[in-house]
Formats: sequence, structure tokens, C-alpha cells
Amino acid sequence: MYAAHVVAKKVSEMGEEKTLKGAGRVFLAAILGGVFIGLGYYIHLESIHLFPHSPIGQVLGALLFPTGIMLVLFTGAELFTGNCLMTLGYLDNRYKMTAVLKNWIIVYVGNFIGAILLAFLIKQTGFITESRLETLMALVEPKLSRTFIEAFTLGFLCNVLVAIAVYSTFASYSEIGQFVTLWFPITLFVLAGFEHSIANMFILPLGLFSGMEITWETIFIKNILPVTFGNITSGALFIPILYYMIYIHDK
Repeated sequence: MYAAHVVAKKVSEMGEEKTLKGAGRVFLAAILGGVFIGLGYYIHLESIHLFPHSPIGQVLGALLFPTGIMLVLFTGAELFTGNCLMTLGYLDNRYKMTAVLKNWIIVYVGNFIGAILLAFLIKQTGFITESRLETLMALVEPKLSRTFIEAFTLGFLCNVLVAIAVYSTFASYSEIGQFVTLWFPITLFVLAGFEHSIANMFILPLGLFSGMEITWETIFIKNILPVTFGNITSGALFIPILYYMIYIHDK
């Protein structure tokens, strides 16, 4: 493994590489990112459906969900929650905050389009039978019944784990090491029930497309927005600022 201060510098350099990408390339990679995260969540849904009313389904789904983020990182796709770490490079004076905000906006919109596209395609397959719809409702309804502070806090805790999972992949020399360091934090956030804004961009519209009595306004106001704010607060402020102060500031 690389030393901790080297890892911090490598994450900072990663942000610089992202700011140099063309907007069109970033957008297309973000669409793929939304699709991959949605696929990870669909695996989670299927696992719970296969083992109804059993903790086995929850555990299996949590173990398989990291597939989506692995696809993002290992194929060069773009994911908003991981890109929140770009503030570390800004603090390291590698680029301006306007470059970070530009990347976030493009990636967030691209992730949303990819997740919505996958939700639409899954609905067209006919897979959402009556029994699967019950499982889907059990996942969706709690997400839309929380207060703003509850959704925000769950989003904060989620991106503590997602951001540190992405961060920790830079510590390994090998793909196997990156795979292992990524797997467990992502499994933990899913099993704990924390909230990931991009994953919810897939599962909530899938519920809407499948006939659940929800609206786009409810999806955004009750979940996507507070969860996004929570994801940003931890992934773009809490984790990067602390690691900047520990390993980069005044070094």
C-alpha cells in the first residue's frame, strides 16, 4: 500500500485529471455511471425478492450492490458522490472551485439521465411483477416518509462510506487491493440503510414507472434533494477537509 500522505496527493491529482476532461466526455461517462449504480441497486432488489422476509436477502443484496461502483471506477465512468472528493484538489490549489462545480453539475445530470434510462428499461422488461412490486414498494415507501433531517443525515453517513471507499482505492498498488478496499465500505452503507442520491435516482423513478402513487415533486423534495445535500456535506467537506488538514496542509 502507498503511505497515507501519498494517497492524499493521489486523490488530489485525480481531481485535476477530471477537470481536464472535455464536458461531452464527462457527460457520457456520467450517464454510464448512473446506469451502473442503478444496476447495482437492481441486484439488491432482486436479492431481497428472492428471499422475502429474510435477512439473507438484505445481506446478499448488500454484498452484490458494490458491483455498480466497481464498474464505475474500473471502467472510467463518472459518479457524483465519488467526485465530491474533488474539493481535496481545490484545497491543494490544483484548480478553481468553478471547475469543481462544473464537473458536479455535468456528472449529476448525467447520472440522473442514466439512472432514469435504466429504470425505464427495467419497467419495459416486464420483470416488475406483482410480487416484485411489493418488494419495490417496501424499498421505496420508507425513503419518502422521512423528515428532511433524517434523509440528510442518512445521506451524510452514506457518503462518508462511499467517499472513503473511493479514497481508499488509491492506497493500493493492485486492482485486487482496490477491489477489496472498495467492497466492504459500500456493503456497510447498503446494509445499514444509508441513502445514496444516485441510487435513489434509479429506485424511486422505477417505483413511479411501476404504478406507485408518487410524483416527481415528492421524489425530489422528500428524498433526492436532502440526500444530495447530505452526500455533499460528507463527501465534499467532511472527508476531504480532514484529510487535507492531516496530510497536505503546510506539508
